[in-house]
Amino acid sequence: MTARMEDAREAPCATLEGEIAQHIARLWRELPPDGKEIRCYYPHFGLRVIKEELLELEASLCFGCHNIFGESNGARVSALFDAGHLKSQELLALQGVWNEKEQL
Repeated sequence: MTARMEDAREAPCATLEGEIAQHIARLWRELPPDGKEIRCYYPHFGLRVIKEELLELEASLCFGCHNIFGESNGARVSALFDAGHLKSQELLALQGVWNEKEQL
């Protein structure tokens, strides 16, 4: 595990299951490529995908600098995405779903 992802272990998180988890997974897979990198990481946004108690994906996304960094099944993940795209904005809007769940 990279030091960056190790530092994120204690970040706030919520467990989502069922249709909302599937919807978020679909949006993740459909994030459009490309974007311009500026390295600001705002707003803070991260995903952890756990299937059958195994961590499959852990990544942070920046909607300001369009970066994705993380790990998937032990391999490093690094990509750019179009943060302004409709699919990206839909994923960002869903952050409120788990923010509400966190407070329960």
